[in-house]
Amino acid sequence: MAATLADLLPSWYVPMGGNLNDLKIYLVNHAPGILAGDANSGLKRCALEELQARTIPVTLKLGVGVKGVTPESLQFVETGEEELLHLDTGTTIWTAGTAVNPLLKTLKEQIPAEELDRHGQPLVTSTLQLPSFPEVFAAGDCVTVKDNPKPALAQIAYQQGAAIAKNLMAVHNGKPLVSPDPQLRGTLMKLGLNNGVANLFDRVRIQGKAGDLLRNATYLELLPTPLHNFKSTTQWLAEETIDRFHRPHAPTAQELKWAAMTPAQRQEYQGIRAIAIIAPLIFIVLLYLGFKTPERERAPFVPQPSPGMNR
Repeated sequence: MAATLADLLPSWYVPMGGNLNDLKIYLVNHAPGILAGDANSGLKRCALEELQARTIPVTLKLGVGVKGVTPESLQFVETGEEELLHLDTGTTIWTAGTAVNPLLKTLKEQIPAEELDRHGQPLVTSTLQLPSFPEVFAAGDCVTVKDNPKPALAQIAYQQGAAIAKNLMAVHNGKPLVSPDPQLRGTLMKLGLNNGVANLFDRVRIQGKAGDLLRNATYLELLPTPLHNFKSTTQWLAEETIDRFHRPHAPTAQELKWAAMTPAQRQEYQGIRAIAIIAPLIFIVLLYLGFKTPERERAPFVPQPSPGMNR
């Protein structure tokens, strides 16, 4: 989100007459780092580099706890401090993740305390059943597999959901249940406009435009129905082929640099440019005059007779 906004906002704001220096993007995180302890931890260095390489470098505020959000500011405290600090903001986007489903809170009275994890979520068996209620199957980010915990990711939930469907059929047919072992198939991350990274099976890393295309194609294939898949795929292909030649002009790096200058800086820049253009011309003229022989120093031209003229 932060990387994409850092590329997108200048292309909107500068053509409207805004000053690029007015735009600031902050990434606020409670942890002392980013992507720590999750499936994307291997991409931490890549993400940090890309955040600083955007049109507007993203400023990180790490190790802080958010205490309040108002239309004009963000209120926070730094780790180990009590002083309430304020960060002036125009827009705040909350991406702090999910909370425990309210339904699970109502089940605490029915599920024994030893069958809940430290977050209050139910623990399930390897076959994704509640220990005290084996007729109940559960998966995804609302439960924790007791002996084989997995990250709360959609790709894990997809695999667990397929396993539950098979186990329901097994119960119906009187067959033994299976214990799924979902595997991470890779990580996809957007790191700016037309820029992304795809970490496939934690072995192959594809970055840049190719990584972004692979990310988009993967998400399109995961849409719930073939009709949604077809509509979204055709729209995406049209945007990447036909529409890209009819999009509004995106400012170049030189235009963005010019927009960020103050009037005094622009005047100074124009003066330097003028000197840079005129100085080589003056040098060439002086060089020409220096090598040119004055008229008075030129020897008179005397035609030489040909060998046969004296005969």
